[in-house]
Amino acid sequence: MAGQPDRGRLALAWICIVLGAVVLGFMAVQYLSLAFVGGMLMPEIGVLAWLQGFSVALVSVPGIVATLVLFLGLVLLVRAHR
Repeated sequence: MAGQPDRGRLALAWICIVLGAVVLGFMAVQYLSLAFVGGMLMPEIGVLAWLQGFSVALVSVPGIVATLVLFLGLVLLVRAHR
């Protein structure tokens, strides 16, 4: 069918996008809750150290995998609509 997106690729794209977003969201909630508790226990460290730690968490193996899966989903979404 001309003009119709590939349904299999479209479904896989949305699965990848949702999976990557859920993992990154889970990491953010988990890290920010730990940062909140850490800030209560050690207020002298400050907010910037916790934000720097979150950027390090995004470069961890799960963060990189989740980002790559999210990017793969976006690429598949674009290709499905071509």
